[in-house]
Amino acid sequence: MGKNSVPYALGWPAYRAPTGVTSTNREFVRNWLTQYLDKSINVDSAIEEFTVESLSLAALLERHDFPNQIDVLQIDAEGFDDQVIYASDVAQTRPRLINFEVINLSESKYADLKSHLNNFGYDLFLHDNDALAVRTAL
Repeated sequence: MGKNSVPYALGWPAYRAPTGVTSTNREFVRNWLTQYLDKSINVDSAIEEFTVESLSLAALLERHDFPNQIDVLQIDAEGFDDQVIYASDVAQTRPRLINFEVINLSESKYADLKSHLNNFGYDLFLHDNDALAVRTAL
């Protein structure tokens, strides 16, 4: 499936990621494929399921001998952004900026996450479908 076959990818530079879709929600993937996949291809045969390793951010940084202090944490986890942030242990890793998607979070999940981040010195700013958390407290 090339970039030219997905309308929102028109004009993307050649280095941009492929236009496939990933999600933990199989029905979301089926719906996306129904809309964009060549109709001669069976939707279910086009779906690949696999398991990926999951680590906390601190464990990942340690594994790759990366400094614990990071500047920017960018998250796009299709509705699980809050879980990724909780697993990122911001009390320890203390990213200066955290940009994440809010469009797929319920109001209550967003409110809980905002409170959590506020407790660790972050102010949140909404922009489009995302939020930027800026660490203002040392």
